[in-house]
This record gives sequence, structure tokens and C-alpha cells, in this order.
Amino acid sequence: MKKRKYELVYVLGEKAGDVDFQEVRDRLERIIKRFEGEIEAFEDWGQRKLAYEIEKNKMGYYFRIIFTALPAAQHEIHRVLRIDERVIRFLSLLKKEDKRHSQPEAKTRESAGEDNTAEKEVKEDKEDNAQLQ
Repeated sequence: MKKRKYELVYVLGEKAGDVDFQEVRDRLERIIKRFEGEIEAFEDWGQRKLAYEIEKNKMGYYFRIIFTALPAAQHEIHRVLRIDERVIRFLSLLKKEDKRHSQPEAKTRESAGEDNTAEKEVKEDKEDNAQLQ
């Protein structure tokens, strides 16, 4: 399988302390490494007021991790964060590749030998419209 790039933001409750911050971070690092991944960036956004109360918390400690790993890492991270009572919210995103450095999709399809039926249909429709006028 191919490694993918992810962004994870998680929030710990206001009662969490430095030990909790480090324990959660260490656990996530171990999971990422177990799935052949590496952390590109880790950011501590600090304590912020929540938009609404979550599990009797009005404040939360925000953290962000950008990492690459196998897709199975994502499932394990979700499982662990759902179980951990210190984590009150999390959101993970699959980061898209930078398209400026990759080949355009049409060229990739043509080189792979796939037929472009949708493109052919559009071309035929244009030709039919031109004949009608």
C-alpha cells in the first residue's frame, strides 16, 4: 500500500496537564511509526475557549499533527482517540497531493491506454450541435 499524508487536530479537556499532553502525543507517535509513518510537523496551539461546552469543558488544549503513514494508521488513531477520555474532539483529514508537481490527469489516462469515453461524448455532442446550425 501507498503511504498517504494526513492532518490531525485533536483537543484535550481543560483538566489535562503536561503529563497528559505528552502521553497522548507519545501514543500517537508510536501508532504512526508502527504503520511505517513519520511526523512532518507537530504544533501545540495552546488552550482556547470552545465554541460550546463539550463534556463539561469550556476550554480545551488544541494540538495539530501532520504525518505520512499507511491508511491503516488512520483507523487505529481514530480507535485510540475515541477510547481516550482525555480527548474531547478530534478531526483528521487526508491531505491532497500538490497538483503543481504531478502530471495532469488527462495525460495519465492517455498514457495508461484508458479510453476517454466522457471526453469523446462531449466532442461528439459539439460536432452534432455544429451540424445542426
